[in-house]
Amino acid sequence: MVIRSLLLLILFIPIANALTLRDAANAYKKRQYRKSIKIIKKISKGNIKFYTDDSLILMSKNFEQLGEMKNANMIRNFMISRKYRKENREVKKALAGKIDLDDLDELPKGLLKVYYMMLSSRYDMYLKNKSARNKKAVIKFAELLVEQDYKSDKAEIILKRFRDEEQRKKDAIFYKKYFMLASYASWQDEIILTDDASGFEQDINSTAQGTLLTAGMTYGNAHGEYRFQLSVGFGAATVGEDSGDFDYFQNNVGETLFSFTSGYLWKTSDNVSIGVSAPLLLRIGDFTEPDGFTISQGTIITTGLLAHMVWNINSYFLNLEFGKVLKLRSSFINIGVGYTF
Repeated sequence: MVIRSLLLLILFIPIANALTLRDAANAYKKRQYRKSIKIIKKISKGNIKFYTDDSLILMSKNFEQLGEMKNANMIRNFMISRKYRKENREVKKALAGKIDLDDLDELPKGLLKVYYMMLSSRYDMYLKNKSARNKKAVIKFAELLVEQDYKSDKAEIILKRFRDEEQRKKDAIFYKKYFMLASYASWQDEIILTDDASGFEQDINSTAQGTLLTAGMTYGNAHGEYRFQLSVGFGAATVGEDSGDFDYFQNNVGETLFSFTSGYLWKTSDNVSIGVSAPLLLRIGDFTEPDGFTISQGTIITTGLLAHMVWNINSYFLNLEFGKVLKLRSSFINIGVGYTF
């Protein structure tokens, strides 16, 4: 009779507890956290030593949802100290950087389950207050779970979010850089030749090419950059080759360019930037006036709009600018190689 009674007691209590825990879990799902705690306490009559791991886990979740993190953490620490004190000491050494994570032996699943709860809890807290302390703890627990291959997919997602967050912060930082650039430039402009006696005017076309020397600065981040540059150029022009009304021709006419250019470039990749720039340009030409004639537009100040592309190769870069400059007959183009400091 005594043996039968003991057997019934052993068999009955787990079933009753399981049912009670199921009721507690249902209360938790309904967000009745206080009720769930009350049911769990009833299982062991308030004696924490007789709580099962499942009941302790559910209890800690209830306290967490109620914002009572001190109680939640106390329960989790008790679970660790009750069964996994030795393993937890080694984990603490790894989290403190005294040993490598891959030097740890395979940890018990029950301990990893508690660590995962601590990870989830700390991550939720970080999302609310953006605490650096919580972030550090989350990263450590996530790296531990990845190394132990326990819910590593979820831990990897959290780590990736942190990496992406850090990258966004880094990408948003503005910085200055300075550069030097040597370019080949080509342009076509026109001068006006006026007959002093008759007042008749004739447009005279000019084709020039030469070298531009540029110094500049960029101010930008990973998404794009403002670009400011000063240039001086020296070229040689062939004048009058397309005119037929006047017999006027000059070869190797010296031209000098001074320009200040500002623009903005969007980074389409790590190495390539595309944008627009607007030059303010002074062009001075050493044109010869024939006897009885006057030359206009030998010196001009003008502006325009250029398409601008930069291709970076380490500290060097290729630079291409082309587009319309007012008072020039056709497109202005320059292409060169530069160095960024």
